[in-house]
Amino acid sequence: MARCPPLAGEVALIFIDKIPVIGIRYKNRRQAKQVAKKYMEDINNSFNSKSDKIKIVFKRQTDGRYCLEITHNKQPITYLENIDELLLKRFKKSLFIKNLFILTCFVERKNGELECLVLTEGLGTVVYSPKNRF
Repeated sequence: MARCPPLAGEVALIFIDKIPVIGIRYKNRRQAKQVAKKYMEDINNSFNSKSDKIKIVFKRQTDGRYCLEITHNKQPITYLENIDELLLKRFKKSLFIKNLFILTCFVERKNGELECLVLTEGLGTVVYSPKNRF
């Protein structure tokens, strides 16, 4: 199960053709790539057949923010922690429409811009979950 390392930053969200792309922001490119690859490996290795489904659950943290938990057969695959309410609402709204999202990582550049590894490195995984209704 991939849990965000303690050095991870906040969660970032962008949209590619109205598909939400979500992930943790890192200052270290090497670490971001390792985590994105781990996401891909964990999610891809979790499925034995095409009928396998995943579940997305949002849990409220003690500080008022949220944690996104991705599970397969009731076993956690990964967590994205410290999601604020505004980002959560934007993500849920787009997820409700498309029933899918892309899980990746972002790298904070020195000029303050965010680099999305799914766009620059092809590192990310599509998560499809049609049964989630928030």
